[in-house]
Amino acid sequence: MASHHGGMVTALLALANNDMDAAANAYEGNEFTEQLQNAILADIQSVGQASENLILFLFLLRRSLPVSNPDCTN
Repeated sequence: MASHHGGMVTALLALANNDMDAAANAYEGNEFTEQLQNAILADIQSVGQASENLILFLFLLRRSLPVSNPDCTN
């Protein structure tokens, strides 16, 4: 199922408020089905994995930069 990230945010907010109908309408415009729930969970996992990758990238980038002089203010 294709990801619709704009609708995903609205759907997740609706899910947080236990409004399953609003979540379904925001996400796909269908009933809140198990397939829809699985699609939302897959999107959450992919966003989580992307966040982990970004954090790792930033950590490695920071390690590769020269140590700055603490007496200097930029």
